[in-house]
Amino acid sequence: MSALHPIQRGETLSQLANRYQTSVQALAKANNIQNPDLIIAGKSLRIPDGFDDKPRRVGQMDTSKPKGSRPEEDGATPGATARGGIKAGKGWGGSEGVADAGKAIARTLGIPVTSEKRNAQQTQSAGSSTRSDHYTGNTNAYAVDFGVRGAKGDQLARQLAQKYGIPESNIGTFNKHTIEVDGKKYSVQLLWKVPDHYDHVHLGIRRVG
Repeated sequence: MSALHPIQRGETLSQLANRYQTSVQALAKANNIQNPDLIIAGKSLRIPDGFDDKPRRVGQMDTSKPKGSRPEEDGATPGATARGGIKAGKGWGGSEGVADAGKAIARTLGIPVTSEKRNAQQTQSAGSSTRSDHYTGNTNAYAVDFGVRGAKGDQLARQLAQKYGIPESNIGTFNKHTIEVDGKKYSVQLLWKVPDHYDHVHLGIRRVG
């Protein structure tokens, strides 16, 4: 269910998109806002849950498909390709297991994990919210931050996007994509070079079905 946020004086749609881990475009669409630069204090803003994308199947590649078949024909995001080696498992609704594929990529690049699950105090100290996939109160979610900057971060973000079937055009946005792993649906969010994400790549995964 979508949340409601009472708009305070001085707040911007960009700030709220960052706070609620969504995008300006998604907020504008959910609230029929024609001009994203103009929001009115005192009104309530509907916060979309971000889980409306069609599921993207991930896991074993389907070699039975004929040449020339398009990913979008099986509900995939156009331009994305299925990759193997992603398995649901461990804790947090299976999300931790789904994140392991991303951690394996980071290890091969020599990039460290700098943050995973956080309790309430740690979440507050990090300036995050309890809606974050990092927060331990979200029992079906898991998040990993990889400490990296510059071209190495670009490389990691591209490889993660390829692994999880996310179009590279989605890098640098707050958009989320739904994938299917072992018959379960997960929302995947890849954050890099967006506000507060210039010194690390964030991979957030949440069980949604």
